[in-house]
Amino acid sequence: MLLAGCLFAAWPAAQRAGAQQSTIRITAGGATRNYVTSSGVEYQTDRYFQLGGTTYYGGRIAGTDDSYLYATGRAGLYTDFSYRIPVANGTYKLTLKFAETSCTRPGERVFNVTVNGAPVLTNFDILAEVPPATALDKSFLVRADGGVLDIRFTKVRGRGAVSAIVVEPSGHASPLPEPVPAPGNPPPPPAAGSGNQWYAAPNGSPHGDGSRSNPWDLATALAGPSSVRPGDTIWLRSGTYGDSRTIFHSRLKGTSAKPVIVRQYPGERATIDGGLATYSPYTWYWGFEITNSKTHRGEGRSAPECVCTYDGSTGVKLINLVLHDCSQGIGFWTPARDAEAHGNLIYYNGYQGDSRGHGHGIYVQNRNGTKTISDNIIFSQFGLGIQAYGSGSAFVENIVADGNIVFNNGAISKDGIHVDNILFAGGAGLRNITVTDNYTYHTPDENDGYSRLGWPWSDVNHNVVARGNYWIGGESVIELWNWNRATFTGNTIYGRDMLMVMLQTTGNQNPASYEWRNNRYFGSARFRLGRSNESWTAWRAAGLDRDSTYTPGAPSGVWAFVRPNKYEAGRGNIVVYNWDQRSSVEVDLSGVLQRGARYEIRDAQDFFGHPVATGTYNGGKVAIPMAGLRAADAVGGVPTSPRHTTAEFGAFVVLTR
Repeated sequence: MLLAGCLFAAWPAAQRAGAQQSTIRITAGGATRNYVTSSGVEYQTDRYFQLGGTTYYGGRIAGTDDSYLYATGRAGLYTDFSYRIPVANGTYKLTLKFAETSCTRPGERVFNVTVNGAPVLTNFDILAEVPPATALDKSFLVRADGGVLDIRFTKVRGRGAVSAIVVEPSGHASPLPEPVPAPGNPPPPPAAGSGNQWYAAPNGSPHGDGSRSNPWDLATALAGPSSVRPGDTIWLRSGTYGDSRTIFHSRLKGTSAKPVIVRQYPGERATIDGGLATYSPYTWYWGFEITNSKTHRGEGRSAPECVCTYDGSTGVKLINLVLHDCSQGIGFWTPARDAEAHGNLIYYNGYQGDSRGHGHGIYVQNRNGTKTISDNIIFSQFGLGIQAYGSGSAFVENIVADGNIVFNNGAISKDGIHVDNILFAGGAGLRNITVTDNYTYHTPDENDGYSRLGWPWSDVNHNVVARGNYWIGGESVIELWNWNRATFTGNTIYGRDMLMVMLQTTGNQNPASYEWRNNRYFGSARFRLGRSNESWTAWRAAGLDRDSTYTPGAPSGVWAFVRPNKYEAGRGNIVVYNWDQRSSVEVDLSGVLQRGARYEIRDAQDFFGHPVATGTYNGGKVAIPMAGLRAADAVGGVPTSPRHTTAEFGAFVVLTR
């Protein structure tokens, strides 16, 4: 941290002096000395990196006489990472050197690379181009206008990585070509004007023509007018659509290359009062609010789900929606193949049954294709946060849950009893389940709630990866049941008094065969393996966590994480574990905001209230208040009124104004 701070402080002087106009060569991950290649070219040790990451060394590399240059590298660890290289303004040839030294199959490591906010590699997979341990170079023309090249490596699957970086002045004066997405990957969302632009409004008409001056009503716009083609955008103007029981049925038709986008008009607030049922392939629903003004919460079955995915929903994306006070946030069912829910804010959904709360943030089932649930903020439902649950004929397979903030679910049900933040269970055996970099929280002092990957009523589950998650609080903090293969690495677990981990197997399953390492534990040191409770020493003696750490008692300090939004530049989620109970904390927003950007930070627990912080971003850290915050009211009578978390925990959304 000291090195990065000193370099950052020196950049303005370097820019004024016109420094760094010569070629810059960096061996990413190179530790103690410069490296001279077989042809006599010198590379500097690793420098100018930001936002963390970790270094590695991978052994012999094919396709080069300089194995060390490609075998060393920097990769993401708990966050994405970037390099900020000070340069004089101008055009440069940027060469990034890669070699895959840990993954063995295409698709295991996929990431994006941007330079000063512009994409140069999208859904990049080293192993899609060369075999493992083989050198690969990628070169681009890039422009520096602010005295720096900001090179960001952002994970899509796995973590970004780079072996070496070369920056050469190019003297190139003509306009740079626009980057092109990799073949076969979904393109970025069409900008306004790339397809036809249509409009719906609360005062629109079925007889309108969809123009700005003569908009459709929402039912007509979603019904699939013949004039709406793949690649078009339907803008929703400000106001309320529906009357609490209205379910809008969407039958639009996009393609994988040209989705139809239904999006809230910039700077306005469009609200559906009722629900949305989609039968639409390759349609993206983006940025608007869905809620339910029905005030009686005891008969939730008669109220709509905020979003429900039916037959024909292949390729659907639910992006940055605000989904609250419905009978369920998202019914993410099997027909939604290769679908995604990203960046949504989901809270206060469900209703009270006779014995428990019903209705979840996301209820998901899947079989074919991959269903992705990423970077959502999900809290305080009547039921569970994310429930992936099936039966003998309803499958729970090929699901990725990544980067979600999930906390205190069940809190508004009768007696405020917490249930699972994340549950994967049921089905004909769970298969291909990936749970990475999620941030969970049950108020630790209450010793209430769960997160479970499998459960006692399942038989054999097939394979799970749980990596880089924060499992915090609960009656049992994290449970894993009946897995043939399990990877549990890089997780952080804190349970104040109760079980930190419950691990159960069946038949011939052997915990010693799991990849279970590099985890951090705080709190009770209570573990359950099979039918017996184990100490930390006995747990490790069973072949688990031999290179992990345990610290008695509660964590200390502040853990703050910022997740840039995949679809909107200048937007991101912030999660803070404020163990020191500070009244405010400082959070580095350089991974989301550009210098000079006007921003606002909104409390996820009171999203439509006043921002908790606003300003013009000047770089570095921004103060966020953690004390004195309030929770938004729920619609209608709920058994337990919503309570804001204490200063110990917070979730926020940063937006560019």
